[in-house]
Amino acid sequence: MADDQRRCCILGLCCPPGGAAQRQALRDWLREKVLPTVDDPQIARDELMIEAWLDELPWKEGTP
Repeated sequence: MADDQRRCCILGLCCPPGGAAQRQALRDWLREKVLPTVDDPQIARDELMIEAWLDELPWKEGTP
């Protein structure tokens, strides 16, 4: 997904708000920001942290 398209989806403008595509776009963006680019044993823990952050949000297809 192109960077501009992903940003649009994160905001819920070009994919259904609260849906799977928006969650995936946000997950991908967070991974780029949080996870190191080198192999690191902490990555698994950080992946779980990102999933926990995403789980705090009310994901439901079509919610504003």
